[in-house]
Amino acid sequence: LDSIIRPFDTTLKNFKVNGTLYTPGQTAMLKAGTKTVRLQVTTSQSSAIAVIKKMGILKPGLNSVFVVVTSSNGQHVKTNKINLYVYKTLAIQRASSFQKNKSLPTVSGNSSIRLLGNELSGANAIILEIKMAKPKSTTTASAKVLMGNRVRHLIKALASRGIKPQKVTQTLSSSGSIDTLQITAKYQK
Repeated sequence: LDSIIRPFDTTLKNFKVNGTLYTPGQTAMLKAGTKTVRLQVTTSQSSAIAVIKKMGILKPGLNSVFVVVTSSNGQHVKTNKINLYVYKTLAIQRASSFQKNKSLPTVSGNSSIRLLGNELSGANAIILEIKMAKPKSTTTASAKVLMGNRVRHLIKALASRGIKPQKVTQTLSSSGSIDTLQITAKYQK
């Protein structure tokens, strides 16, 4: 009955990318490193014919796939576009200075944390690797407490902007400034 009502229809009802259902106009968001996908399409008219044009290897960023739909009466043809976005894995490094032997950042440290927050806005799968030099005159336990307090301050500042890291690692190193956190942020955008 549907084909009788609109035998000229060349639209897609929906599509699936690796089993996940989308509607036309939606962009399928894919994890970083995705090179290929399994794509299935459903036409609005059950008797319309859809042909998926050959896809190349997916690259980071926006990729387009084209589906040619021939209407059920065979008189109309339309090329439909499906967008696939492959996240890019990025990394940035920042140094944030803190007041001597305290967990509060300096003015420039706060500026560095704000800049980090700007860069991580809208990012996914954030992993922070944080290093701090261990003061020679301090025990490892005391240095870990100081670092932990500084990292908590950093995480709280990021959380106030809606940024929540998926994983945070903390490492004490034998070199570098004892009043600076060296921050490496790996993320997908």
